[in-house]
Amino acid sequence: MISVRILQISPAGTGRFPIPFILPALALPALLLYHAFRNSLAKKLQLLQGLESFDLAKTQCGREEDKKFIHGAIMEWYGSLEAFTTYVRGPLRKELLLDHSSNKLPWGYALVVVMPISSFGLDGLAGLVKAKASTNVILSFLFGYALGTAFVGAMLCIQLLMVLGGACSREQTSILGRAAQSVVMFLALGAGSVLVVRVGVMGYHGGVASSCLALVFMIMALWLIHAGHCQARKLHAVWWRWRQRAV
Repeated sequence: MISVRILQISPAGTGRFPIPFILPALALPALLLYHAFRNSLAKKLQLLQGLESFDLAKTQCGREEDKKFIHGAIMEWYGSLEAFTTYVRGPLRKELLLDHSSNKLPWGYALVVVMPISSFGLDGLAGLVKAKASTNVILSFLFGYALGTAFVGAMLCIQLLMVLGGACSREQTSILGRAAQSVVMFLALGAGSVLVVRVGVMGYHGGVASSCLALVFMIMALWLIHAGHCQARKLHAVWWRWRQRAV
């Protein structure tokens, strides 16, 4: 069987770049990026929660004529300054907090992010085709790695990052608490990434049927993380009502 070797790292002491030096070099920048990402979400959440005490009278404007123009537009659109303040504190704040709690990356943006990653899968697939590998090997690699790990799996990890960032976006008062949140998110995302890669590799080496099963597993996981949990609750509620009527 022809296999594609994406990257091989020699054991410590036997190669030029031993694992004990590579992993910390990769993990530390990633952890710092996750920490910055979580902090940005925490500040956004704090800003949205602060809308509860929004007071238009305390807002500032660089020029007095601009302030009069803005107040005039608010009066025209909302009827009064008090009505606008009530809208910001109530419906607008709830809508923005709901959007923040979902914390999902739109499919179009996620697709742009994963395209460079998925190119590795396409490159490996092209190599197998050029090497005239068997149809079974090509299809196994296509479903297990090119579509599974490098495309759907990458989108799964990105959405998982967004979900974990939203779950850990509540600001902690202590430096230790903030660092702990970032480490938890980093470890959870790392575990998810390793699982995605392992499922794809196992599917690829198991044959076409196994690679298709791995791809379906990743698609279901992506669906559950992105929006499927809400739909699943709705379907469960419908099923429960139907069962109650049947009884």
